Amino acid sequence: MTSTQQFKYSQKQLRYSLGFGILWIIIFVGYLIFRSESYLGYGYLAIGILFLGSYFYKKIFHYAIIKDGVLIKNDILPKRIKLDTITDAHYVAGKYKLMTKTSEMTINTMVLDKTSIENLKKVIKQLNFIKS
Repeated sequence: MTSTQQFKYSQKQLRYSLGFGILWIIIFVGYLIFRSESYLGYGYLAIGILFLGSYFYKKIFHYAIIKDGVLIKNDILPKRIKLDTITDAHYVAGKYKLMTKTSEMTINTMVLDKTSIENLKKVIKQLNFIKS
């Protein structure tokens, strides 16, 4: 697999982050209008900015990608796993647990869009697991 394949967040996840970001910023503006004597309201702004940052991060970097045979899960610290080293995969409660001899990665399908879930299922089905 030398091509790049992306596993995108669902629109529900994206709308959640965007909606809460806007909501917290509106709360901040309301706080400024009605209670401007305290700095506590800037916490609302920080929360709003974090949610909006989360939205843009999810929109740009997606949940995971496969590039040159390596599955990269985009977190604050991205986790990488080579597809040819995966020895087993289990699906439990909406999550795939991919295991190698030395590490494991969990993929939460509840946050993925339907097309990405289908593509992930195809990729996992194509893997030949080494049984030892």
